[in-house]
Amino acid sequence: MRRIAGNRAAIEAARRQRAALARVRPALELKHQALLLSRAEAARALARLEAAHASRLAAAGAAFAMLAGHAGGLGGRVAAAGQAAPGERVAGVATVSPAGLRAVVSAPRLADPPWLVALDRELAEAVEERLAIAARRLTLARLDKAAKTAAQRLNLVEKVLIPELDSEIRRVSITLADRARAALVAARIAKGRAAARRGEA
Repeated sequence: MRRIAGNRAAIEAARRQRAALARVRPALELKHQALLLSRAEAARALARLEAAHASRLAAAGAAFAMLAGHAGGLGGRVAAAGQAAPGERVAGVATVSPAGLRAVVSAPRLADPPWLVALDRELAEAVEERLAIAARRLTLARLDKAAKTAAQRLNLVEKVLIPELDSEIRRVSITLADRARAALVAARIAKGRAAARRGEA
């Protein structure tokens, strides 16, 4: 804990600092709440995307049961391309958008059965869903980190800095009051002694 000097100038400076922190605290609290709400909303959106993706994969597994008897490999037929783009700022945090990412399907071969071409389209949509999920996860991680940082700053102000300043202001106020009382008592004693000396003379 930082101790302040035992004089009136120091105590006034501490009071000004305490008032400044008190003015900042509501903004920090508002920022923290906004980040918590944004994080919760992003988590719900991610859960919806993941549930839809799981349903798509389950439906694809049922629709393309013929894959079990397919002897050829499927690798390299669908790939991700592009680069993630910066999304809009949410509560001051830069989000990630999958807008620049896409699934690329390789050209079908003449020997490919029609169901395999349909599977390529299904896989491309599944890949794009996974890209959207990855972007949402990165956004959620950023919001989570920002919310923790905001919570730390808020706690520092309202649970450490303000209470420490209050404690120091009380301590110095008591010290100054004690000094004033001691000076008053000393002055009265000196006055009484001076009066006694004049009486003796």
